[in-house]
Amino acid sequence: MLRWIAAGRRQVDIAATLGLSERTVENHLRRIRLRLGVATTAQASRSRPRQARSRADARRGD
Repeated sequence: MLRWIAAGRRQVDIAATLGLSERTVENHLRRIRLRLGVATTAQASRSRPRQARSRADARRGD
């Protein structure tokens, strides 16, 4: 979902693609923001690649 947001897709479009309500997409994004410890979806979409790299590095033992 964050990849789509970062690519400029609107929540309503994501909801339609996934067959969900817009409210469900909003709730998913809210939970993602809470887990990442950021205030906005834009901050979450910018922080995600760093977090993903950190997890990948941890798995490899870097």
